[in-house]
Amino acid sequence: MFGSTGTSLFGSNTAANNNTNSNTVGIFGSSSQPATTSNNSTSLFGNSSAKPTTSLFGNTAQPSTSLFGNTAQPATTTTNSLFGNTAQPATTTNSLFGNTTQPATTTNSLFGNTAQPATTTNSLFGNNARPATTTTSLFGNTSQPATTTNSLFGNTSQPAATSTGLFGNNQQTNSMQEPGTASNYQCPPNENPELWQQAQRDSPDPNAMVPALVVGYEGLNSRISCQTDQLLAYETLINNLDEKISALSKKISSATLIKLDSVSRKQQEVEQRLLRLMKNLELLRRASHSGNFNYSTSINPSGVISTEEEMFRVRMEQLQMGLVGNDKSSTHQHTSLKQGLVELQNKLVALKAHHSRFLLINQENSTTSDIQQQNTPNQLSNIVEVLEMHKSGLVYLSDSVAKLNGLSETIMLKIQK
Repeated sequence: MFGSTGTSLFGSNTAANNNTNSNTVGIFGSSSQPATTSNNSTSLFGNSSAKPTTSLFGNTAQPSTSLFGNTAQPATTTTNSLFGNTAQPATTTNSLFGNTTQPATTTNSLFGNTAQPATTTNSLFGNNARPATTTTSLFGNTSQPATTTNSLFGNTSQPAATSTGLFGNNQQTNSMQEPGTASNYQCPPNENPELWQQAQRDSPDPNAMVPALVVGYEGLNSRISCQTDQLLAYETLINNLDEKISALSKKISSATLIKLDSVSRKQQEVEQRLLRLMKNLELLRRASHSGNFNYSTSINPSGVISTEEEMFRVRMEQLQMGLVGNDKSSTHQHTSLKQGLVELQNKLVALKAHHSRFLLINQENSTTSDIQQQNTPNQLSNIVEVLEMHKSGLVYLSDSVAKLNGLSETIMLKIQK
């Protein structure tokens, strides 16, 4: 188990110098062997003597193979170790955990190298911190600057990652943008200008929408939640507007129906009043042509004028037309009417003078003799009756003349205008 002339776990300790073809295998390699030329022993941790042996942790000062690599070998040795070599100038080793400090070496380790300047190693777990190195590891490097990670939705810790998305958004820094102000916003320094320009070209409204960067699942989820909240707010606003419009329409319809009923009722009342007014106007028009309204109503309460009154009305209308007309015939009639009025006035004056003279004569006759007065009582009564008749005629004539004077004055005013 621990080495013999045959095979041992830790290699052979004492071997005869005459065993030229013996092969001793140990788990930690052989510790002391004579410098024979054809003795090949294999150990788990490598050999300590200057002979080509194989060890688990590498050789100490000989070209051997170890599990953990060699600790110190000259520049012409090549070892394979489980954990790599510790310090070997210009050597190439293969170790399970990689080399610790090896200038200009190439090692293959299971867990990679810890700190190696300008080396190339292959490790199972990769390197932890190596500037400008290239390693092949099972789990990759944990902290390496200037790396590029390809993901479906982009990298959350790298704003300048290639797998990001720009979406058109009318919100920038949680503030609504007014239409026409989107051109004031420029591409941020941590975003890709090409993606920014492409998003502006694909934007449905470039004047009101600004591209917004969405990175990873969290950015996409926040964008979806914001859009959902905005849609809910719009839906609430639309529902409120719909309710207000329906309430307003109901209010307007009810008020309109009430007003329509009242207006229709007032219209019917106005129509009835208009009919009554038209009836009264017609009655007044007919009564006005009959002369004295009270007299006509007392004689004819119905207000309908008689045939004589209608003839007199027609005659008065003809006279009025003759006074108002501007043609030659109407002028001739107007002149004749004026002459007739003058004649009537002269006759009226003569009658008044005659009446005054008659009164004077009557007074003189009454003073002369009472006998004559007693003899002529019938004559005096007849004279009184005649005078009364003349008086009534004069009154009627004076009224007619006054009416004609008023008409002539109005006609003259109209003619002058």
